[in-house]
Amino acid sequence: GDEMYSVLMEQMLSQFGTPADALIIGYSYSDEHINEALKKTPKASSIRNINPSVAFPFDDFKNVKNFKTMEADGALD
Repeated sequence: GDEMYSVLMEQMLSQFGTPADALIIGYSYSDEHINEALKKTPKASSIRNINPSVAFPFDDFKNVKNFKTMEADGALD
């Protein structure tokens, strides 16, 4: 019911339907509203999950790099 959060959520949801890369920083994947929006991200998008403790939890995405993978590849140097 908070207007500020509803406006932010509306803006976020409007962006998830467009094909683009996604950078996720420090998100725990514990909010079902945001998770549902993430699941609507085009499957061809490039996902970069900058979260050292939680891997990207959705299996049907092909182009996902998690923090540990990027660290091992030297992408964080």
